[in-house]
Amino acid sequence: MLNIMNSQIISTTDLIGTCVINKDWERVGTIHSLVVDRKSGDILYALLSFGGLWWGSENKYIAVPLKAFEYEVTSDTRIVLDVKREELENAPTLDKNSWPLEPTDELLQSVLFR
Repeated sequence: MLNIMNSQIISTTDLIGTCVINKDWERVGTIHSLVVDRKSGDILYALLSFGGLWWGSENKYIAVPLKAFEYEVTSDTRIVLDVKREELENAPTLDKNSWPLEPTDELLQSVLFR
């Protein structure tokens, strides 16, 4: 469970592997990893693992900037992404076996919710 009560900061270990829901309370994925620009130290985006919910289907990896997430702080803190499942199904994806070596303008412009 995330521990972000009354805090402006959050540990990456609290984010990675956390379930993400949408505003309709549907599970839309999990945060697979955070992508950092090693020159600036900035987090470029979170990599959302989406799909793979049934046999034979494979996860899609979608880049989402952290500012697109909302952190619902209750007794059970949740990460919320204001997106419909259909939008994620049609979103540009990253190939898990072929990561870009640098954040190109094309990649950054394809990131959802920018």
